[in-house]
Amino acid sequence: GPSLGQESINAGMLSFVIAFILVLLYMGLFYKTAGWMSDVALLTNVFLLMGVLVSFGAVLTLPGIAGIVLTMGMAVDANVIIYERIKEELRGGIYRNQLLEGFDGSGIEFKNCVFHGCQFSQCCLDNLSLTDVLLENCSFSACHLQDLAACRVTLRGCKLMGVGMTHSLLRDVSFLGCNLRYAAMGGSRLKAVLFDGCSLQESDCSEWRWKDTAFSDCDLRKAQLLHTSLNGMDLRSCELDSFRLAPQDLKGAIVTPEQAMMLAGFLGVVIR
Repeated sequence: GPSLGQESINAGMLSFVIAFILVLLYMGLFYKTAGWMSDVALLTNVFLLMGVLVSFGAVLTLPGIAGIVLTMGMAVDANVIIYERIKEELRGGIYRNQLLEGFDGSGIEFKNCVFHGCQFSQCCLDNLSLTDVLLENCSFSACHLQDLAACRVTLRGCKLMGVGMTHSLLRDVSFLGCNLRYAAMGGSRLKAVLFDGCSLQESDCSEWRWKDTAFSDCDLRKAQLLHTSLNGMDLRSCELDSFRLAPQDLKGAIVTPEQAMMLAGFLGVVIR
């Protein structure tokens, strides 16, 4: 049965109703239309929560009431952070892409998702996190993806021309037939990453730290891999014309005799 007296239950429910109304009014009055939309989401949240409690025949206790009140605050927490960022941009006199700037750096996370044929143009998605995600035939045009964290992600037939992916963390990621021309990926850490049939022409892959990473049938012409050790990297199926890197970084790379002669020509080194 109930663990509280009727008086305590009534006081707890009163606190819940007051907190609920205050949160609704705060969001609606401070953030106008966006706030009222958050209120609709909050109402749905509380409705579903109450429905689950009723369906299980749960009894309200003091910790339970406190948990419901806490849930209401957490439900609108992210909205408050984002909306305040938008207001800061507006106060700073920025009137272009306010909504996008408000979401910048908010740490968007996607798990167990499939994106097919999506187009992203000139957007900033810093600190984006992808886990167990499949992207097919998606286009990222002049997008900013700094500090990207990707784990168990497959990109198939995607266009990432001119994408900024510096200082990213990639683990168990497969790029299959992707266009990464002009991409900036310097300072990234890669583990178990596969580039298969990809174009990385004139891309910046400097200062990579990699393990169990492979290139297959890739176009690396004019790619820049300065301060990236290629020891143990198999590049025999790749195009390496005007490949830009320091001679010492090429030590231990696996190349064909023809590639070795070509690299020796413009790097001035002997490759064994």
